[in-house]
Amino acid sequence: MATPTLGLLNYTSISTCESTTGFTTFDTLDTDIKKEGNNGITGTFRSDLTSGYFDNGTAPATAANKHIRMWINTTSVPYFETAANGGCEFLMFDNSTTEYYTIFSLDDYYGGWFNMVIDCNLFTTLTLANVDRWGVRVNYTTSAKNVDNFWIDYIRYLDGYYITGGTSGDKVRLTNVSAVDRGTATLNGYGIIEEIEGVYLGFGKIQLGNGSTTTYFEMDGEVFVFTDQPVADGLFAINGNGSGANILINGSTIKTAGTSNDTRFDFDMSTGSPASVTVTNNVFQRGGSFTFASGQTITGNSFTDCEQIIAAGADLSGSSVLGYEGTSDTGAVNWNVATDPDGYLDEMSFTKGTASTHAIEFGLSSPTSMTLRGLDFSGYNASDGQTDSTFYIARTSGTVTISAVGCTGNLTYKSAGATVTIVADPVTVKVTTTDSGGSLISDARVFLKAANGTGPLPYEDVVTIVNSGTTATVTHASHGLVSNDKVEIRGASLPANNGVFQVTVTGTGTYTYTMGSTPGSSPTGTITSTFVALSGTTTLGVLSTSRVYPSNQPVIGWARKSSGSPYYKTGPLSGEVDSSTGYNNTAVLILDE
Repeated sequence: MATPTLGLLNYTSISTCESTTGFTTFDTLDTDIKKEGNNGITGTFRSDLTSGYFDNGTAPATAANKHIRMWINTTSVPYFETAANGGCEFLMFDNSTTEYYTIFSLDDYYGGWFNMVIDCNLFTTLTLANVDRWGVRVNYTTSAKNVDNFWIDYIRYLDGYYITGGTSGDKVRLTNVSAVDRGTATLNGYGIIEEIEGVYLGFGKIQLGNGSTTTYFEMDGEVFVFTDQPVADGLFAINGNGSGANILINGSTIKTAGTSNDTRFDFDMSTGSPASVTVTNNVFQRGGSFTFASGQTITGNSFTDCEQIIAAGADLSGSSVLGYEGTSDTGAVNWNVATDPDGYLDEMSFTKGTASTHAIEFGLSSPTSMTLRGLDFSGYNASDGQTDSTFYIARTSGTVTISAVGCTGNLTYKSAGATVTIVADPVTVKVTTTDSGGSLISDARVFLKAANGTGPLPYEDVVTIVNSGTTATVTHASHGLVSNDKVEIRGASLPANNGVFQVTVTGTGTYTYTMGSTPGSSPTGTITSTFVALSGTTTLGVLSTSRVYPSNQPVIGWARKSSGSPYYKTGPLSGEVDSSTGYNNTAVLILDE
C-alpha cells in the first residue's frame, strides 16, 4: 500500500497545544482527549460569554489571506445558543479589538472533534497583520456544569497540502492520504482529508504532485465531498501539478456540500504539464472552474451546476454539462485552441441552466473551420445573436464555419463580429486513387466539379468580378456557397482571375477569393463560376472533404499524376453526390512511363 508524502501549503503553526503556556481558561493538558500530538488542552466553560484563548503576546502572526484552523471538542452541547444567538464563536484579537465568528451552535453541532476552518479575511474590523490572540467564546442559554467540558488541539494557518509518492503498480489513493493525514499519536492530524464511513470529506486545497517528483494518484469509485465551511473562493480545489504527476480519476463523485460560490471547488489539471491525466465517467456537482490541457482524456463525465470548463484541447467526448450558471454571454465549455474540436467534443450533451449562457464558447485561437459530431443541445435560444444562443464566437472578423454532424437541438450562434456559417449534417466527398493492381497512389491530382445545372450548386453561372490588390470580389446572385467552398472561375480577361479558388462568403450574392498576383484592374468578358466539390492531391491515395448538399449534385472530373515519377494517365470521374450519403469513388490510373 503506497504511503504518500504530504507537503503543507501556506502553513504557519500558532500553537501545537503541547503546553498551556500562553493559554487562558484552557489550563490543563489532556493526554487522552486529543486530536494530534501527545496532548489536547482542556478547560471549563461554565458561564455565558466565557472565553478561552491562546495569546502569543510579542509575536503577532499575520492572518491576511490565510485560513485559520483549530480542532474543537465539547460536551456542553445542551447549553449552547442557536446560530442566530451566537452559538460557539471563534475569536481573534489584534491588540486592540476582538472580533468573533460563529462556527457552530445547537443547530448544527452533534459532538466530537470539530474541524474548524475559517477565512481570516472575514474578520473585517481587525488589523490582520497584528493578530496575536486566537480562541473561542461560548454563548450559553444556561450555565454548564463545573467540569472540564471544552478541548482544543493545534491552532494553525493552513490551506492544504500537496501529495506525492506511489508507483505505476501501487498508486496513492484517498485511503492512504487520509491515513497519513490522521497520523499516529504524535504526528499530523491536519484534517484536510477525513474518511467517515467510506466518504472522504475535504477541508482544503488538494494538490496532486509537486513539480517533477514522481507521483501516481488514483481515485476509483469513491465519493469526495468538500464540506460547508466559511472559506475563501479558491481554497477548495483539486489540482494536478508538475511533470511528475500521473493522475487517474474514474467512476467517482466529487462535489461540495456548501451552497455559496466560495465553497465551489476548482479542478485544474494544467499546472506544470502533468505527465498523464485521465478523468473518466465521474460526477462533478457544484464545481468551480475546470481547466484541462491538450492530450488529456476527460471523457464520459457529468458536470452539474459547475463553472466554466476550459477544455484547452482535452478530449471531453461523451460528457454532459447540465445547468451552467456562469457569467451571462459566456460558454459552459471554452474551446480556445487552434485545433478542430472534431473528435474531442463528440457526443457531448448540454442543458442550459437559468443564466443566459451559451453551450460552447469558441475563442480567438479556435479554427475558422470546425466540425462537431453527435452533440445534443437543450434549452438554448432558437435565434442567433442572443446571450443564450447555442454557440458564442469570439472572433471579431473573418468567417467561421461550423459543420454540425448528427447534432440535435438549436444550432444558433452569437458572434463578436465574425461571419458565421453553421452547416448541419454534411456528407463526405471522397476519391481514392489506385493503380491497376489496387495499390494506392499518393500525390495524384483530383478535380471534381458540378457536371451540369440540375444540382443545387453553381454550374457555369455568369458573374462579375472587381479586383482590389490580390482580392477578387465576385457578385454571384443566389450562389448557395459557404466559406471555404471552392469554385472554378473561367472566361475572365485577366489570367490572374482564372483558376480554382477557395472562397470567403461575404453575403448571399457575394464572395471573395485571393489571387496569386495583383492584376491592377478588374476583368471583363463572359466570366463564369462553377462549384468545385473536390480539388487537391491525394495522401496515401485518398482525398476527401465534407459539406452539406441541399439535394443531389451531379459531378464530373478526373484524377491524374504528372508531378513526378511514376507518372499515371488521366482517369475519369463522374457520378452524383448524394445529399444523404455523399460520394465515394475510386479512380484506377494507368501507368504512363
